Amino acid sequence: MIVTLLLGLPLLWMLWQLYRTARRAPHLRRMAWRNLVLHKSTAALTVLGAMIGTALITSALLFQHSMVQSGEHALERQFGRIGYDAQAGSGVVPERVVADLREQVEQGQLSDVTGVLPTAALVSELHTTDATGATLLMRPGVYLHGFDHEQARQFDQAAMAGVPEIGVDEIVLSEPVAEQLEVTAGSRVASGSAVFLVKAVVPEQGLTGYRGSGHAAGTALVSLDTARKLAGVPEGAYTNVLLSYPTYLFGSGRLDSTIPVLSGTGLGLQDRAVRGEAEWRLDKSRKLLPIFTIASWTAILIGVMLILNIFHMIAEERRQELGVLRALGMTRVDLGALLRLEGEFYALLSGGVGLLAGLGLAYEIMLSMGGLFASAVAQEEGLQVDYQLLVGAEPLLQGFSIGVLLILLCSRRVSKRASDLTIVEALYAAGDTRRERIGKGKLSLSRTAVRLVTAVLTAVLFLLTLTDAFRTGLRETFSGTFPLWLFAIGFALTLSCAMLVTAAFGPLSGVIDKTLAPFGRLVAVLRMALRYPMLEKTRTTLLVLMFALVFFLTSLSGVFSETMAAQFGERDVRLLTGGYDLVATAEGKRITTEQLKQQLQDSPHVETSSVAAVAAVWQTALFGEDDPGFERTEYPNLNGIDAAFAGQTTLQLRERDPAYASDREAWLAVANDPGVMIVSEQDMQWAELPKKRIIGVAAYEVESISFLASSGVFVKQSEVERLATDPQRIATELLIRLQNEQAAAQTVKGIEKALTQQGIYPMRNVQAELHLNSSFVRMLFTTFEGFCLLAALIGIGGLAIIMMRVIRERRQGIGMLRAIGVRPGLIYWSIMVEGALIGMLGILIGSLCGSYVGAVMIELFAEDEPITLLFPYAKIGLYVGGTLLIALLGTMLPAWQAFKLPPAEATKYLG
Repeated sequence: MIVTLLLGLPLLWMLWQLYRTARRAPHLRRMAWRNLVLHKSTAALTVLGAMIGTALITSALLFQHSMVQSGEHALERQFGRIGYDAQAGSGVVPERVVADLREQVEQGQLSDVTGVLPTAALVSELHTTDATGATLLMRPGVYLHGFDHEQARQFDQAAMAGVPEIGVDEIVLSEPVAEQLEVTAGSRVASGSAVFLVKAVVPEQGLTGYRGSGHAAGTALVSLDTARKLAGVPEGAYTNVLLSYPTYLFGSGRLDSTIPVLSGTGLGLQDRAVRGEAEWRLDKSRKLLPIFTIASWTAILIGVMLILNIFHMIAEERRQELGVLRALGMTRVDLGALLRLEGEFYALLSGGVGLLAGLGLAYEIMLSMGGLFASAVAQEEGLQVDYQLLVGAEPLLQGFSIGVLLILLCSRRVSKRASDLTIVEALYAAGDTRRERIGKGKLSLSRTAVRLVTAVLTAVLFLLTLTDAFRTGLRETFSGTFPLWLFAIGFALTLSCAMLVTAAFGPLSGVIDKTLAPFGRLVAVLRMALRYPMLEKTRTTLLVLMFALVFFLTSLSGVFSETMAAQFGERDVRLLTGGYDLVATAEGKRITTEQLKQQLQDSPHVETSSVAAVAAVWQTALFGEDDPGFERTEYPNLNGIDAAFAGQTTLQLRERDPAYASDREAWLAVANDPGVMIVSEQDMQWAELPKKRIIGVAAYEVESISFLASSGVFVKQSEVERLATDPQRIATELLIRLQNEQAAAQTVKGIEKALTQQGIYPMRNVQAELHLNSSFVRMLFTTFEGFCLLAALIGIGGLAIIMMRVIRERRQGIGMLRAIGVRPGLIYWSIMVEGALIGMLGILIGSLCGSYVGAVMIELFAEDEPITLLFPYAKIGLYVGGTLLIALLGTMLPAWQAFKLPPAEATKYLG
C-alpha cells in the first residue's frame, strides 16, 4: 500500500498539472496531438517500446501478487486459527495435561497462544463400495480428527460456522475429499471396516481443512468418541492439542515463527509451529520469483533509455521549429508545456496499452505455470495451493504508475532543456552550436575527478563482489531478495562501464591520430565516426547503455537458464533409489520383504508379472528422536536390510574392505552379519555410529536426500530392533522395482491401491516426481527467458529507431559534407563504423556484466553445492548477430536515402 501511494501521488500531481495546462491552453493540446499524428511511425514505435516495459512490469507484479495471495488463501484454508500442534512423547495426552495447559494460557503465561483445542486424530483412508462390498473409489491419506464441538466453536468460530453436530456413525467431509469420492450429504463412506453416513460436506477452512503435521491429502471430521476409537486412544485422552495464535488489526495474519512455544512449560508436550513451518515452506517455494522482476525492471530501464533518446532527438530535430515558435511570441513556459503534453500522450497511450498487455501476459503465464507450480509445491512442500490469476488493484496501479511516471519524468527533463534554449540557439540547426575539434579539447578538473572516482568505485564494487564474505552476507541478509540486489549491482557496473567507455573516445581519437597517421583514409573514416559520439556524449552514453542493457539481460538469462536447466535435467531414477521405481513408508510398522511380496500377490489390483523385485528396509533415526520438532528426514537414518535388498541394490561403494571381492558381496555380508555395517560417505562424521566394523562407504547422491533407504547407516535388519531407542518408532521403507521402468499409469495406480488398503500411504512414483521437478524448473527458466527476450526486443527495436533518427537528424550535415566535396563512400563508412563501434562496445559491456552477475546468482542459489557453469555461446552469438544487423540496417537505409538526395535538397530545413 505504501509503495502504491508513493507512486500514485506524484503521478496524480503531474497529471493534474498537465490537465490544467491543457484546459488553460487548448491550442497547445492540439499542437501536441498534431505532432503525434504527423510522425505516426515514430509515435507508434515509441509507444510500442514503452508499452512492452509497462506490460512486463505489470505482468510480473500481477504474477507475484497472484502467487502470494494464492498461497495465503491456501494457508487460511488449511490452518485458519491453528498455529501450533502439540503431542506427547508417549503418543497420548491425558485430560489433566490439557487442563494445566489451558490454565497457563488463561493466566497469560503463554503470550503466543490464545486458545487450546484437544483432538483425537489419525491418518486413514476413505472409500466407497458397491452393493457387493467391492471398493469403488478410494481416497488415501485423509486426516480424520474429532473434538468437542463447543470447544471447537470457541477455538475458531468462522471454521465451525457450517459444521453440524456429528454423531458416532457420522462424518463430515471437506469439499475436495467429497469431490474425489463422488459423494454428497446422505451418502455412505467407509474407513477400514467402519462405515459412516456423510452428515455434511463443508468448504476447507481451518479445522475443516487442517491436514495434520504430516501433510495428509484431505480432511474429514468425526465425533470425538469415534476418533478415539479409530486412533486407539483411551477415554479422556487425546492424540493432539491444537493451539491458536494472536492476530492484530493491522497485522499480516501470519504466524511468522517456526519456534515451538511449549518447550519450557514442563507439561511433557512437544509442539510444532505448523502454520509457521508452512509459511516458511511456501516462501521458500517462491524464491525464484524475483528473477521475473529483474527482467521487468531491465525492460523498464531500456524503455527509459529509449524514451530519453527519442525525446532528445525530437527536441533536436525540431529545434529550429521551436526557435521559430519562440520568435513568433511563444513563451518558454508554453514551449515546455507543449513538449510535456506530447510526453503525456505518449505516457498515457503506452501505459494503457501496456496495462492491458500485462494482464494478458500474466494470464498466459499463470495458465501455463499455475498447475505445474501447484504440483511442485504439493510434492516438495506438502502444501495444496490452487494457483490462479488474482487481479488486484495494487499491482495494476503500481505497473501503470511506474510506466507512466518514467515517461513523464523523461519528457519533463527534455522539455526543460529545450525551453531553456535562447531563440538564437534554437534557430541553429542541430549540432551547429558545437564546434570543438575532437582530440584537442581539455577536460575540466571536475570532470576528470568525476571520471576517476567513477573508475575507482567501479573497481572497488567489482572486487567486493568477488569476496566470499560479501556473497555469503548478501544471501543470508537478503535471503528472499538477493537476486534484486545482484541485479542492482550489475546495473551499476554496466552504467559505470558505459560512462567510462564513452569518456575514453577522446583519448582513443588521439591514439588513432598518432598510430594510424600513414593510413590517411582510414584515419578520416575513424575521426568522422568518432566526431558525433564525442559531440553528443549524453546520447552516445545512452546508446551504449541500451546495447549494454539488452545484452546484460540476455547474457544473464542465458547463463542462468542454461546452467540451472542442465542442473535440474532428467536424472536416472534407479541411480537415486538404489535400483527401485516406487517407494512407500509405513510409519510404526515392521514389514518384511516376504510380507510385502505376499500383499502384492494377493491384491486383485496388481498384476504379479508387472513387479520385478521388492524389498523392505526397517528404519529408525540414528539420533535426535527426542528433539523438539523431530522429523526423520532431517536426521541420519539407521537402515536394517535383508538379503533381498542386499541382492538387488545398485548403490555403489566408494570404498570397500579388501576382504570382499565385490560390492554385492559386501552388501550380502551386512544382511547376514550383525557385526558389520556400511555407512554413506556423508554420514561418516557422526559420533553416534554403532560400534560395528565398517566394511564399506556408500556413494551419496545429493538428489537422494528424500529417499531414506539410499543413505545412512546400513546394518542387519534384526539389529534395528536392538539399536532403536523406541521400537514403536521403527518404520519400514518399501521399495518396488517394476518390470518395465516406463510402466503404464494403471499399473502404478494398482500398486498404490494395494498398499493403501494395507494402510500404507503415500506411495511415491520417483520417475513422476523427478519429471515434475524437471518440467517445473524448465518452464520457470523458459518463462524467464521469454521475459528477457521481450525486454531485449524493446532495446533492439529502439536502437533501430534511434539510429534511423540519428541519420535523419544529420541529413543537413551530410548534405554540407557532400557540397564541399567529401566522397559519399567516406561518409557512408564513417556512419557504419560509428554504429558498429557503439554496438560492439555496448554488447561487450553487457555480455561481460550479465554473465558475471548470472554466475554469482547461480552460486548463491546453489548454496555451496557444486555446480558447473554453462555459457550459451550459440544463443548469445545469434543475439549479437541479429542485434548488430538490425542496428546497422537502421543506419544503412536512411543513410542511403540521404545520399540519393542532391546536396541542395539534403541541406533543406527539416521541420
